[in-house]
Amino acid sequence: MKEIFDYLADLESLFETSKVYLTGGSVRNHLLGFAYDDYDIAIGLTPKEIVKRLEKSKIEFKTVFAKYGIVNIFLDNNEFTLASLRKESNYDDHRHPSIIEFVDSYIEDSYRRDFTINAIYMNSKKDILDPQEGVIDINNKVLKSIGNPKTRFEEDPLRILRAIRFKNIYNLKYEENLHKAIIENFNLIKELNPLKVKEELSKFNKDSLLEYERIKGDQHENY
Repeated sequence: MKEIFDYLADLESLFETSKVYLTGGSVRNHLLGFAYDDYDIAIGLTPKEIVKRLEKSKIEFKTVFAKYGIVNIFLDNNEFTLASLRKESNYDDHRHPSIIEFVDSYIEDSYRRDFTINAIYMNSKKDILDPQEGVIDINNKVLKSIGNPKTRFEEDPLRILRAIRFKNIYNLKYEENLHKAIIENFNLIKELNPLKVKEELSKFNKDSLLEYERIKGDQHENY
């Protein structure tokens, strides 16, 4: 497989924009030295604009999640997730935003993300763009929410489980407010589809599961 940054350059040419960034778990794992095979790419085009360009190419693509700003493409037998730069609000079902506004700024896009370590962007030249100072938190081994963690968990309680997983897999420590919010909002997990909870728990390592069961047990003792 070509280096991921070569693919970014190819996509810049295809979509005629320099606003194509590797981001999310791809950059997080890249900087932490972990392997990754999920290719999360943020792009400064709307799904309609992306599809319009793809229809003129020979690239295979899927638009199942286009209403959420996501188009999946396939290059050299690898799947890439193209996520339009956007702002999100009104998570009515505790999972998906009902209001999406497409933007052309990675800085604005970063505010919708869960943790600072997942809001780092890299372009085809390997420049690091870090609006939420996630690199500092990686270097300090800290897991920190973007914005108020209570609000982020109310938007999507799955972020509670993701926090537990990231903290233990990457050997991080919780930022104080994040840790407090996990404990105080743990019961929000009940709002999630049990299948989504099961899927997330399947990604846990031993330490993640131990912490999850400990917090769950403490919650039962307090109610």
